[in-house]
Amino acid sequence: NTLTSVSKDNLVLETIYRIRKLTERECGRLMGVPDDIITKMMTANSKSALYKQFGNSIMTNCLMALFSQLGLKGVKKWNDTH
Repeated sequence: NTLTSVSKDNLVLETIYRIRKLTERECGRLMGVPDDIITKMMTANSKSALYKQFGNSIMTNCLMALFSQLGLKGVKKWNDTH
C-alpha cells in the first residue's frame, strides 16, 4: 500500500532495519587512522578505551572536504587528483 492524499486508511509498510555498533577498527578508519596503527592500538588498549580515543578524534577527511569547499587558502580541493 502507498500513502495518498485522498485515502487516509492506507498503511505505510516500512522495512525494519537493524542498527549495529561500529567496531573499533571501523571507528578508527573513519578517523583516518591506518590499519597497522589500529592493530597496535588494539593490543595496548581495551575496547572501551579505543572507542573513547576515536570518539575524541576529528574526522580529518571530512574536515578537509569542508574546508576545501569553503575556499580556504592552502587547502586542496577534496576531489583534486593532482
